Amino acid sequence: MILAILFRIVAFATVPHSLYFIFAYLEVLSIMQIRNNNPLDLTGTDGEQISVRAVSKKPGDTVAFARDGVPGGVLPNPFTFTLQKAGKNPTVLTLVFNFVGADGAFDIHVNGSGGGPESFFIFNQFGVSVGAISYTFDIL
Repeated sequence: MILAILFRIVAFATVPHSLYFIFAYLEVLSIMQIRNNNPLDLTGTDGEQISVRAVSKKPGDTVAFARDGVPGGVLPNPFTFTLQKAGKNPTVLTLVFNFVGADGAFDIHVNGSGGGPESFFIFNQFGVSVGAISYTFDIL
């Protein structure tokens, strides 16, 4: 399992009897990560806010969503939700694309509130009127 961890060193100094005492601790910052070079396989931390934007390349094409198998309706842009380890782990977000014409496509951007890389995926129509993909978020 891959998890990028950033460390921020915080130091304190005191000067009793002309001796310097320095105390340092590491503050751990976790961020959303793409696993296995697959933009649909992601990790995040408990409580992290995930933001999803799906942008159609053609007017009239729409996208709906379901999270953990529960239908959510039309995908708001952006759509945000919180990863909750006590809930479903992993969390699965399914996007269903509806195309009204030919040669449609969607650009999908997924970001975590802690920073880290953006997951970017292009869903091309390829002659179908409906298609779907699923994102998996392993919560660490």
